[in-house]
Amino acid sequence: MAPVPPSRPPPSLLILPPITAPGPSIHNLRTTLQPIFHSVLKPATALDVILPIAHIPEQRSRASTFQDVQCLLGKIYLITEALQEGWEEPVDVAIILVGDKHPTDDVAGVLHSWDTIKALLKEGRWKTTDAPKEIQEALGVTDGSVWEPYGYEKEKLHHLGDDNNTENPAGPDAERTYVQNAAVGGTFDHLHSGHKLLLTMTTYLLNPILTTDSHLIIGITVSEMLQQKQYLSALESFPTRVRQVLLFLHRILLTPLALTTKEESIVEPTETHLDKPFYTEKLGQIEVEIYPLKDAPGPTTRVENINALVVSRETEIGVPPINDERESKLWPPLKGFVVDLVGHKEGLKISSTDLRKKFSEQTSKQ
Repeated sequence: MAPVPPSRPPPSLLILPPITAPGPSIHNLRTTLQPIFHSVLKPATALDVILPIAHIPEQRSRASTFQDVQCLLGKIYLITEALQEGWEEPVDVAIILVGDKHPTDDVAGVLHSWDTIKALLKEGRWKTTDAPKEIQEALGVTDGSVWEPYGYEKEKLHHLGDDNNTENPAGPDAERTYVQNAAVGGTFDHLHSGHKLLLTMTTYLLNPILTTDSHLIIGITVSEMLQQKQYLSALESFPTRVRQVLLFLHRILLTPLALTTKEESIVEPTETHLDKPFYTEKLGQIEVEIYPLKDAPGPTTRVENINALVVSRETEIGVPPINDERESKLWPPLKGFVVDLVGHKEGLKISSTDLRKKFSEQTSKQ
């Protein structure tokens, strides 16, 4: 289908130096990166951040590195959120994962190669680019670098901090857990860092190198189920929420940013077939399926071949009941993977309710 021009200008790009997951403590990471983010966030409307992760063994199941990667990703999102607290118009940040020092043939899905980044830079995907000097030279980037006034100690970002004792929530058999169909669900209203962490880590589980025909299954709550939400007038429509999820997936999967006519024509389904997706799209090597959510389990108790579910700390209690229902149907249980709440431990509250309140108050002042 003919592409529809994107509704926003191309994002700016910030490339971080390679970091070994789960990374330094949040204090050390913030000390190093906060001045850099402060310099690039203010002039941007949308910012893509390339996070090169060192030492990810691509020929292993990604379940084995899930916890470390989500921990590091959550810290980076937290730094960007904390810097923008109180801003009237926060910058839309998307973190893109790169497998540092991996050949192009050894990365797939949401984990990219430097060759891919270099090619997209030549195509003009990003408006401006900032990176440490040696990365600029390797990629042929000529933009000025915000890193130079601050400098950075490369080793400071490796093997430091108090977070290296994290336990793998997938259990001892994570090495043998190959995920072909991963699911996640939510309202995805006013897409924020918590949603972005969930979507990225669900996609991360899918490694097309090891499992062909990978499916990303996303449940999005229909409007009729949200009528009791606070600040209802500021709730985004179902089509808007779907399109924002798709746009974010385009950004992290590095697929073309322009919405297709198919995406532009999304409307809320009047008849909800809960066991079938109402929207599908192939993004790179991953088939995206979007289901309308009318109850908490969504497709996880209606689609047999889902084998992983990504949830937040506050919703992980819902995984055992889902597996109980699957067991009653003689279906295999799905693996539950848990991501942390962005900013929860640091007292920074990030929620759709707070965002609706903010937008509602802004509207009332106009």
